[in-house]
Amino acid sequence: MLLSSLSPKALQESQRRHKPAIEANWRFKEFFNFLQVSPSYPLAHLIATGVRTKTSQPLPMDFDVVEATYNAFGDVYETYFWQWWVKTAQYQFNTSVPAEPRTVLKLDYRQEFTDKDLIRANNAIKDHFIIDRLAQGAPATLVVALPLNADPRKMLDMMKGVLEKAYADNAVTQGFEKYAMVPNKMRQATVDKAREVVRAHAARPKEMLYKIGNITNVSPSNYTDPEQKRAEVSDARLQMEILTSRQLHRAYLLAENAARGRFPTLDPLPEDPGRPKFDRRALHRIYKAHLTWLEGERERLKAILTEEAAARERKKQQQQQAPTS
Repeated sequence: MLLSSLSPKALQESQRRHKPAIEANWRFKEFFNFLQVSPSYPLAHLIATGVRTKTSQPLPMDFDVVEATYNAFGDVYETYFWQWWVKTAQYQFNTSVPAEPRTVLKLDYRQEFTDKDLIRANNAIKDHFIIDRLAQGAPATLVVALPLNADPRKMLDMMKGVLEKAYADNAVTQGFEKYAMVPNKMRQATVDKAREVVRAHAARPKEMLYKIGNITNVSPSNYTDPEQKRAEVSDARLQMEILTSRQLHRAYLLAENAARGRFPTLDPLPEDPGRPKFDRRALHRIYKAHLTWLEGERERLKAILTEEAAARERKKQQQQQAPTS
């Protein structure tokens, strides 16, 4: 059976073990989120996948920068954060789960090597190479048998020689940082709120702006009951619309700067008639398509796990029915 570290089951386990270490820096996950809502980034995706051409629509003046970002980070629509991270993003940021040595199997003095030991060693190797190594940035890796019957200092000298030969014989390269997060004091809460508002706007494209502000709690002091007539609450409702619009503009700057490889930043963008604006209906389509894809992936994983459980049960029944000598 062909094993893959990008199989749904392996990715699920890798995510369970290692995702918290990467999400400790909230900027990586939010960069992914804001690429998804950028108006410019999908243009690069559609052109790269042959759906559109560069003459199909106006393009931003700096579209080459957006294309460079897309070439580096790829599709963010039919994927989820962890899959995108281990497959693509970790190599662009040169940031991975720290790699550490791992014991595959230990045998004591004069202990016989049995079929059970072989299974244990095989399982440990598969576990490391299929699940852990990918999250570590797929580093060059050496599997060795280390006899423990020599003086520890002599063993260290021998291991030094083994390592030096491995480094000399193979292209043991260190990655380098192609992209980096903008070093600033941007607060996670600021980014979270902007994302929350634009997501709500995308999910409810026909909703009035003050209602989006109500839903996302943009300004509790300016909340107004939709049942109230506008004349009765005009000032508060207008203020809610202004503050919600401000959050959407903040989200736009975060998203469009992300599409240019800069995040998180609210740096103003130059005037550019070719740079697309937020289109809430287009965002709604992207949002729905992504949720549909995620649901399909969940069903696919569920089917794989169900089939594996059934296979284990069949094997168990066969073993029970096998004649004993």
